[in-house]
Amino acid sequence: MKQKYEEFRKEPIRENCIVFESLWGRSYSCNPAALYEYIIENYPEYECVWFLNDVNTPIRGNARKVERNSEEYYHYLATAKYFIYNANFPVSFKKREGQIIVQTMHGTPFKTFGLDVKEELPTEKEELRVVSRSIIWDYLVAQGEFTKNMAWRWFRFDNVVLETGYPRTDSIYRQDEETAKELKAELGIPADKRVMLYAPTWRDMDRFDMMLDLEEMRKALSDEYVILVRPHYFVADKYDMPDDGKFIFDGGRTGKIEDLFPITDILITDYSSVMFDFALTEKPMVFFAYDLKEYTKDTRGAYFDISTEAPGALAETTEDVIRAVKDIKRHYEINGRRIEGFRAKYLTYETGTSSAQVYKAVFKDDLRKHHKPFRRMMFSVIRQIVPEKRYNRLRKKYTRRLLYSDK
Repeated sequence: MKQKYEEFRKEPIRENCIVFESLWGRSYSCNPAALYEYIIENYPEYECVWFLNDVNTPIRGNARKVERNSEEYYHYLATAKYFIYNANFPVSFKKREGQIIVQTMHGTPFKTFGLDVKEELPTEKEELRVVSRSIIWDYLVAQGEFTKNMAWRWFRFDNVVLETGYPRTDSIYRQDEETAKELKAELGIPADKRVMLYAPTWRDMDRFDMMLDLEEMRKALSDEYVILVRPHYFVADKYDMPDDGKFIFDGGRTGKIEDLFPITDILITDYSSVMFDFALTEKPMVFFAYDLKEYTKDTRGAYFDISTEAPGALAETTEDVIRAVKDIKRHYEINGRRIEGFRAKYLTYETGTSSAQVYKAVFKDDLRKHHKPFRRMMFSVIRQIVPEKRYNRLRKKYTRRLLYSDK
């Protein structure tokens, strides 16, 4: 396959071809999916390709679905013009001159991230791997000032930060009652019931422990509420969903979590980045932080104190969650100012037009022309005049220097 990939790289670049991938091919979701849907609706002239682990994954539109690590996958890696993803491609990917990469991110992080996660990057080799993957990005999509200001610290990213907000949040600004009614009917949720969405993050990639007592929740809240349970994608397949079609419903049946926001009356989460997107709905949140001390100090650290900055009620036990839900109006009034401050700090660029802004910046204006640090221009020239092996050796030296340099 390596030999075929090298052969494919000699072919002309497909100028109108866009490759999309979300979460290492796990799903059709997040910012890549939202941007893809905007493009196929408004600019159908592009050839769109989705990289997926399972090519039977349902997607909207008529994009070509390509299985990751197949021969066709390497063909598109070698010849597509544009790449839009929210994680990373394999180390074997060698970006060609003329290819353009848009890193959309898959959430504003609460937990420490990138080069800040020292325990996961114990050696220089691991740190260099992070930088070597990020230096090929042409664009980084930011949800707010926080992400923009942290881009260098996390990745040593010094190319174009797009101050656009996330494409996936555009749908939040278009939500209506009719959409909510249709989705409730599709999921089998009674029209007269309010909906709690429980969306925790992951602790251990090998399992999911349901710490929220769903039976206690049923006894206390089922007269008025139902609960949608949506574990993190890392652990969703490790959990046997107790969907009874009465009080507990499977929140994973909908591909994109933001599609559940129209029917969600209260979000119950912990440290998941879903808190950032959901803050745009102006609906209440409850933070079930049963392991707050262990998670933030013993696991990997966090960027803010959730006990003082979380845009919602804090709960340590199931009983606390129940009390917060029963008294949600009071909690929402108490936390109103905190929610405003949270949005101002982390969601600075959100306007509901993110997809259009990203498209314009990348495909129409090509903002790279106006943002070219000297060292990037230098390597672009070197790439044209030296053999590839020599260029790759110089690039490794450049990556090491970038790791230890100031912005």
